[in-house]
Amino acid sequence: GLLLGFAVTFLVARGEDLPLADAALRGVVGALAMSLVAWWSALLVITGLMRSAVSQQNAEIAEALRQAAAAREAAPAAEPGGER
Repeated sequence: GLLLGFAVTFLVARGEDLPLADAALRGVVGALAMSLVAWWSALLVITGLMRSAVSQQNAEIAEALRQAAAAREAAPAAEPGGER
């Protein structure tokens, strides 16, 4: 993000015939801005992946609980006075 932001901002500033020092300062500001945008985008992607993984894990746990309940209902109930 830093390099891309600097390069784009610097080249645009030089294309507008600004002095080298001004173009470099604008490039640094562009680099900082692009770095924040890249960081924020990565944060959103990671958060989405984590939420998706948790949701999938919860669905798997719910399915396992349903299967265990069905197996418990299908098994014959042990009688209180019967064999152990």
